[in-house]
Amino acid sequence: VLMLIKEPKDDRRAAKQRRFFKNLGCEIMDVRRSDTGTVARKILKALKQGKFIIGTSDRLREAPIIESGYNKYQDNVRVEVYGHLVGIVGWPARFADKFKVPLIPVVPQYQETNIQLHLGESIEAKGDLVSDTQAWISGLLTLLKSYPQDWMFAYDKYWAAVFKGKPL
Repeated sequence: VLMLIKEPKDDRRAAKQRRFFKNLGCEIMDVRRSDTGTVARKILKALKQGKFIIGTSDRLREAPIIESGYNKYQDNVRVEVYGHLVGIVGWPARFADKFKVPLIPVVPQYQETNIQLHLGESIEAKGDLVSDTQAWISGLLTLLKSYPQDWMFAYDKYWAAVFKGKPL
């Protein structure tokens, strides 16, 4: 298993996070402190070796306004989440299609003594980056309805405003 994480910028907080992830027993790669080429090569190598890739998708962006729904230079795909158009990374769907591996939505449930992963239904990438990414995100949203207390965006400023009904 290769887990892609984005460590905090603060070195002290990053060190604490590293200790936490070390206990999970999988290979960890910090995408914040690695250039995109290195990250891509590491993912491709892991896929060729038959490893599972766990990628945290914790960064929402403004939705691409270009007609295709995908901004190649920012790797940003337009998807709908709870009635709002947002941008999310495209590499999971792109790599899933290229290597013919499924996209699997996952929600971690934090318990007192461990972390349990809940898996959604696997999604077969069909080569359309926008619809494949939307299918993956829709699968994730289905899981989040079952485990809302473990939603990773719970403290995100954007979604906090949406859920409180405040104008954006």
